[in-house]
Amino acid sequence: MGEKNFEIRYAKLTESEILTSLSIRSISHWGYDDPFTEACSTGLSITPAKIENGIVRVLLIKNRLLGYYEFNKINFPDVYELYSMFVEPDEIGKGLGKRLWIDLERQMVERAATMLVVRSEPHAAGFYKSMGMNQIGEYKSPSIKGRILPILEKTFEIAK
Repeated sequence: MGEKNFEIRYAKLTESEILTSLSIRSISHWGYDDPFTEACSTGLSITPAKIENGIVRVLLIKNRLLGYYEFNKINFPDVYELYSMFVEPDEIGKGLGKRLWIDLERQMVERAATMLVVRSEPHAAGFYKSMGMNQIGEYKSPSIKGRILPILEKTFEIAK
């Protein structure tokens, strides 16, 4: 995490294809084959509508987009869901995920969130747990029949 010239900002509508490609490259890092990645492609897509309607933040170093996360408020008061967080495969393990996470937590504090929930890729669950999340259950993958994925949460204290 020694790089100092980084920026985290809201995604631009024109970055949707770049973010979708990043998602696919990042998930492929874990050894999934092409049919698996294709089956997940809809869920991995970051459309202009998602950028416009959700909250997508990107991390850049020297103007190179290296990671992002997407979240939004769900149907419970002050509860948010992290839909995706991806880093370029050649940058995994270099602290960029942690930088994104720190920014995400700032977003939660600014919004007075009481809870953050994520339906996680199994390979990412360890990262989320290291960031203070706890596994609270599992769910069936909407993309891959028979695949079970972890659900994690983190609670936040609201300042009074």
